[in-house]
Amino acid sequence: MTSAPLLRVASVEFNLTEHCNLSCYGCDHASPLMAKAFLDHASFCRDLDALAGVMRTHELKLLGGEPLLHPDLLEFIATAKASPIAECVTVVTNGVLLDRVPEPFWASIDRLWWSVYPGVKYRMSRAQVEARAEAHGFELFVKDTPNMRVTVLNHAIEDDASVQMIYDNCPQTHEWSCHTVYAGRYYKCSPAPWMQPRLRRCGVEFDNREADSIALHANPELREQLEAYLRSSKPLQACRYCLSNFGREIPGRQLNKKGLRLWVEEDHRDWLDLVHPEFVTTE
Repeated sequence: MTSAPLLRVASVEFNLTEHCNLSCYGCDHASPLMAKAFLDHASFCRDLDALAGVMRTHELKLLGGEPLLHPDLLEFIATAKASPIAECVTVVTNGVLLDRVPEPFWASIDRLWWSVYPGVKYRMSRAQVEARAEAHGFELFVKDTPNMRVTVLNHAIEDDASVQMIYDNCPQTHEWSCHTVYAGRYYKCSPAPWMQPRLRRCGVEFDNREADSIALHANPELREQLEAYLRSSKPLQACRYCLSNFGREIPGRQLNKKGLRLWVEEDHRDWLDLVHPEFVTTE
């Protein structure tokens, strides 16, 4: 009997840290609100091995939070590169700590994604990073991010048709393949794993773990369940609290403690007011 072919997706993400050294308004990972937490390497290995048994991807992204905060960063990169799951290992960073990474870092990665935010001081220049890329042969992608989008919401979208429309057109789920492995489960979008702890800060009780993801372990039907999950047209529960790429753009800024408190207290019940004008149509 021929075994089923491996599933294929464009990209899979692992968050090496849940916290960050920046505090960006609108962060869809809710990193400024998350407690300090580092991914355990043994857990990473178990999740990676389970997924590699049923899937291949072009790109494995190591991000956060801020991945350069993880003291065992090089060990995670080496493990990712040794796995058969991906053709390319990418580190996604805000770049603040690039001047402090150990020297072997530069030779260990296939691709570096550097998100540059306004008002943030960098001790390593773009020219210096470009020189490292040329010297070590990795691909460098610099994303200037002067604006953020209003993505995650503090109040639910009650209209089912709107939730379906957002899911159907969500680039994170479909086009960009921001599929995320977290705590032994596979989510097909990156905000979904962080929705529960973020909403708890807003005073909202919400539990989407079982409904929005697939268990990687003790699951003899992992491949079949993942295939059905990836093909499903049903929105995630997290979609009720997310505008995906439909949110308005706002100038990027860093939040202090008061700003964080005000962010989780924002009233998002009139969510259409937060949608980018180009996506609002009238009949």
